Amino acid sequence: MVDMERRTRHVRSLVLLAVGGGTGVLALKWGWRPLGVFAAFALCVPVVNRAMTRSERPENWLLTLTLLSVIALGGLAALTGGATSLALPWLVLPVVAATTVFGANGFLVTLDAAIIAIAVIVGTTADNKPDAEQVVAATAVLVIAVGAYVWELMTADLRSRRTSVLDPLTGLLNRSTLAQRFEELRQQAMVAHEPVALVIIDIDHFKRVNDELGHAVGDVVLREVAAVIRTSLRSFEPAYRLGGEEFLMLLPGMDEAAAIRHADHIRRRVAEACPAGVNLTVSAGVAAAQGEELLYARVFDRADARLYIAKGAGRNRVEPTLASVAPPMQLAQ
Repeated sequence: MVDMERRTRHVRSLVLLAVGGGTGVLALKWGWRPLGVFAAFALCVPVVNRAMTRSERPENWLLTLTLLSVIALGGLAALTGGATSLALPWLVLPVVAATTVFGANGFLVTLDAAIIAIAVIVGTTADNKPDAEQVVAATAVLVIAVGAYVWELMTADLRSRRTSVLDPLTGLLNRSTLAQRFEELRQQAMVAHEPVALVIIDIDHFKRVNDELGHAVGDVVLREVAAVIRTSLRSFEPAYRLGGEEFLMLLPGMDEAAAIRHADHIRRRVAEACPAGVNLTVSAGVAAAQGEELLYARVFDRADARLYIAKGAGRNRVEPTLASVAPPMQLAQ
């Protein structure tokens, strides 16, 4: 809750400026009193923000500020035409703001307060029709303010989605969606009667890089190896960082022999790239399956076991070898 308040604070500042500008336009017709109401509320904002940083229950202060905004906007509407005031629709702003921070409870509490304010204001009548500049100003405030909140919510949601599925260091997918994606590819492969291959890649002696050259260099190595993997894949072939120095690729439509060739191509590319100026090699374990044998746990465990075989056999290699899975005629090609 408090985190969302911090994330939307710059949006609320923009909304406050927009309302201040709109109030200034309304004051051209209705006098200085609307500006006085706005100024009084604007002075409350830094006071409440300071109190929030010192309080054990900052949400109480935030709710207080939200309700004060309902009162202030209600006062602006009452002073600028009552039931016909163009400031009346601005009462939607605290409702939107409270919803972004407090959720359903904030929506209900602020909506109740806004409805009460509207009911009181509607009792005030005014025969004056709004001027054109007031219409433009009031509409602009509403569009800017609501648009700012919607934009912030949208970008916050996108940030949340990215951080939940992407590894922040390499930009590859993290393993949180791996099993789900494999299941999607499995279902597609069952319909198309095609295999799916899984490749696990491990950077050889990566701990030595961190110990001898430092973690900063190690991070560069991880990013550059990830870049080699990503640029070696087609758009529909996802790559994941499993954690540490381990990576994984899903290769739909590839049998074991084709996946071994692909993994060996990446192995050679990493050695040629010399990530972060370090002479590096990688090892890989490959497994593929088709039909009823295409189960995530089974294919993953087989690839993982083969990776350990590659590490034990001297590293800088792919297991199984192409010779062990490809027919002689295929090798001759």
